[in-house]
Amino acid sequence: MTERFADWLDRNKLWLFAAWLVYAYVIHYQLIGYMSWDGFGYRTTPVVELMLDGDLNAEKFNDWAMVGHVPFLELLHVPFLKVFGMRGLLMGFPLVLFPLCVIAVYLFMRELTGSSRGGTLGAFAYVAIPMVNQQPFTGYVDFAVTAILAYWLYAMLRLRADERPLRRWGRLALATFFLTMSRSQGVYIVIVLAPILAYAIFGQREKLRVRFEQRGVLWRAAGVLALGAVPAIGIQIYKYYAYGSPIAPMQFSFLGIKIGTGVPIDTYFHFAGLEGSDLRSLAKGAFEGWIWHPSWPLGAFFASRFMATGLLFNLALLVLPLALRHATRVERWILAGGLLVSFLSKDFAVPRWSYTTTLALAIVLGRALLVLCESKHRKPWFWVVFAIAALHLWLRPAFDVLQIQKGYISPRLNVTQSTMFIHTDGSDEVHMLPNRRFEVVVLEGMPFSLQVYGQTFTNKMLGTIPGRYVLPNCEGLRTFKAEHPKALFIDDQHFSAKCDRHCVVTVAGWYCALWQINLPSSPQR
Repeated sequence: MTERFADWLDRNKLWLFAAWLVYAYVIHYQLIGYMSWDGFGYRTTPVVELMLDGDLNAEKFNDWAMVGHVPFLELLHVPFLKVFGMRGLLMGFPLVLFPLCVIAVYLFMRELTGSSRGGTLGAFAYVAIPMVNQQPFTGYVDFAVTAILAYWLYAMLRLRADERPLRRWGRLALATFFLTMSRSQGVYIVIVLAPILAYAIFGQREKLRVRFEQRGVLWRAAGVLALGAVPAIGIQIYKYYAYGSPIAPMQFSFLGIKIGTGVPIDTYFHFAGLEGSDLRSLAKGAFEGWIWHPSWPLGAFFASRFMATGLLFNLALLVLPLALRHATRVERWILAGGLLVSFLSKDFAVPRWSYTTTLALAIVLGRALLVLCESKHRKPWFWVVFAIAALHLWLRPAFDVLQIQKGYISPRLNVTQSTMFIHTDGSDEVHMLPNRRFEVVVLEGMPFSLQVYGQTFTNKMLGTIPGRYVLPNCEGLRTFKAEHPKALFIDDQHFSAKCDRHCVVTVAGWYCALWQINLPSSPQR
């Protein structure tokens, strides 16, 4: 019965995934909305600027996260934003990119296990990871980087296959291009994992001597890898000369060696909720991110840095011995290489950034499910593991709805203007401006900029102004107003509270979305 079920799952995988995707999509489209600072803050804003003005206009925004930011996967938003307006944010990632990612993980797991059944179970585990199946609806691209890594590994594994050169080398070049462009650290992941994969696939050890088969294939693969990484390497060289760091805005730091300037890793970890980059802080972050968090489940299950994978990581630890006993040599080397990458980059402390660890969960759970399914005496355990993963998969969107009602998910955008959008006390929703032609500037302290565009992007974003620009007598804003007569101000932090101003656009009868500075006037009321 167990194997028949697994075969049924394999035969109907496309229909089952489509059904789940529709289920999750409708819940987000109608109830949850679009959320996350990354999603509609520093990631989508320059994409909207690119669509409207043909330029990223990053210099307009007083935001360190935009320094050197080069959109890549985020560009998928553009056609959907152009055609559907703001609601396009809920289309490109979940309906196009996410299915492609699931296919990529399936291909990798099928190649790794040598079984279509294994490919399906591994892809199922990938989709079930809570932080992965939420990210397509929040604007994060991390779920895609994990899948692109899987596709790159698939391309490396296919080097041993007898197929047409154009397909083999084209696939490897394309996978390398996507992996290195999707994240700055993609280049370094390739540098670390490529030799490990080459040894695992083609290397043979005889005592202290290592011998490689098909050396010609390996040399050509090295050339193709370098070719695929050329665009990303070019961007990093440019960033180094333009911003002082090849991975700007972050400072390059590796094994205590720091290159150039940029935001230190401690600052990144601070924004991720960690206390620092010392061993104690990293260990605490890893424990709370992967194993257990004091506030579990409410207030922790949904977040990318707290219980990012819920019970699935703990489940993977339990079945890890079983998976390793039945894993292939290549499989073990991939897991070891991923562990090395995670420790070198310190990303194990922040699950959302830990692409190799996230992929390792799909590998371990997929292999374990395959072994349990085909075992004569362990079949009941297959149903236990499968049920826990399925529980994550199907209840995850519903759990997000519960989190909203508890006030744990904020802020959010009702990009679809759904009348069923779930409100709490009004403090968790980011209010978009009406579709009128406003010229808007944001006073520093307001981290979200996307809402100035409205549903159809008719409003023009002039930029951001540091709070100190206001000055005690409001002279800074009066000067700016004189230079930009039509400018209105977003001032959620009330930097201009002592200025002579009046509200132009009120949201929900209580929230002032846009302020007008009165000229001429005295600076004080």
